This record gives sequence, structure tokens and C-alpha cells, in this order.
Amino acid sequence: MNRPNAPLALILCAALQMGLTGCDDGKETGQDTSTDTAQDTIADTTADTTADTTADTTPDTSDDTAVDTMPDTTGCTSTTAAAGGTCSVLDLCGCETGQVCMLNGISEACQMYETCIATAPGSVAVGAECNYATDCIPGSICVRYAGEDAGHCYKWCEGSSDCDTGADCTVTLTMTPSSGTCAGTPIDTPLNACTLPCPADAGCDPFGGTGTGAGCAEGEGCWIRSDCDISWCFPNGTVATGGDCSGSETCVAGNICLEVSATEIICAPFCDSTHPCTTGNCYPLTPAYTPNPTLGYCYAA
Repeated sequence: MNRPNAPLALILCAALQMGLTGCDDGKETGQDTSTDTAQDTIADTTADTTADTTADTTPDTSDDTAVDTMPDTTGCTSTTAAAGGTCSVLDLCGCETGQVCMLNGISEACQMYETCIATAPGSVAVGAECNYATDCIPGSICVRYAGEDAGHCYKWCEGSSDCDTGADCTVTLTMTPSSGTCAGTPIDTPLNACTLPCPADAGCDPFGGTGTGAGCAEGEGCWIRSDCDISWCFPNGTVATGGDCSGSETCVAGNICLEVSATEIICAPFCDSTHPCTTGNCYPLTPAYTPNPTLGYCYAA
């Protein structure tokens, strides 16, 4: 450390008064061989006036083991942040009192994202019947399959660990906005939903048309849910084979609503080993329908 000139002069003068020979009076011509044994006790109290601009180029030699205990600014991480999401339907965070996080936002690129909606939290439990998205408890969504008189609340998930015991995160959903720049465009949701207990098997015939021929009530056709390995009866739809079933209308009996791509969702007729396709090829259902593994749908690629 550099010492100011004035304190140094005071130390030398004190040494002269004590009879030390380390001070040159201009007359001494011999060599100074004495040793300064006094300790400098004057502290440097002058503050630096210039900033240190020298870059640290020395690499660290030890691993950083410190734990980050500071929360994020909002304390919430959205799974759809890249598309504009600001809250989480999985962790139920990011919204203020009087708001509920829902997968309801749609970006200009037609991507869905999580956003806070000013509404009272729903009260319908997962698995129970519902009519509107806001009916369900936070973290779930109301889904109605074709043929169901009412929907059911499904829990959002990113993996099966988000689901209850016995349920899997395998329910894929597609939503079609009714307004805005993305109106009419089917959009796959960025999150899946947890499976629910399957309904009872109706034991009906998907090739039997409607009513008693299909083993259903009058005006109903037979539909297949291969994920549950069941058949069930539902009111006959109005969309003919090859028609667009991305809206609220369902297919006529003997067809399945097939998502060919994000922009093509059509009614495709059922087929199997004894009911060949009149056009196109017969593709098996995925997952396969155990009671009839050859059951599939006709499609001309």
C-alpha cells in the first residue's frame, strides 16, 4: 500500500529525535547500515475515486454450490410462457384474487396459452358432469365427447405424475375458436388431460346404423372408444362421411370423427376384416379395439 508523503516525514523526524541514524542531515557521508524496526500504524483512510474497470479473467476453481433461494418475480412458472402464458393451470398460481388460471389465451400464431380470467372458481369436481369450462374446479376443463348429453371435468396434466392414482396423462384435446383471427382453426392444446374411469360398455354394433339395428335406442348410433375398449350409443349426428366434424355437430352413425391433421378433421367410416372400405384403405384404431382388433376407419391418403 502506498503511504502519503506527509506521514512518512513525521516518522523520520521521530526517529531522529530518538537518536536513530537513519535520517540524513546533509553532513553524514558514511553508509547507513541501520534497520528500521518501527511498525507503520497509520491507516489509509482515503477512499478510491476511480472505478475498477479491470475485467476478471481468472476462471473459478471451485464449483458453485450455493442454492438459489430467491423466488421468481411472480413466483409462478407458466408451461405456455413461450406463447404468452402468465399463470399455471398445473400449479394454480400467477393470478390475483377473483381470477382463475385457464388455458384460454390464443396467440396470433394460433397457439393456446394460460391466462387469468376474471371469474369465480368452478365447483364441479374432476370426473363429475359439467356444461361449461368455468363449471370445473381450477386446474380442470369441461370436455364433452360426441354422443354425451353432458361433459365431464378433466384434470390438466403434463405427465402422469400430475394425475390421480390409476389415471394417465393421455387424453389429447383439440379446440376450435369460434371468433378472432384463428376462428375455425383446430388447435391442439399444449397440455393433455388425465383419463377418467371409462363408461359402461353398451355392446352395440358400429355397422348397424341407428336404433335397434345397432343395439341402441331409436335415433342413436354406435360409437367406439378404443382407449376404454367400449362401445356406446349416442344421438345420430348430421355430418356425412367426408364432412368437417371440427365444430359442434357430430358424424352420422357408422363414422368416427377423425383428426387427420391440425386443419383436417373429417367423418371417416368404420371398417374391419368383414366390412372393407369402398374407397381408401382401412387403418386400425389407435389404440386397438380389443373386442375387434381389425376395427378401424377408411381414409384415402
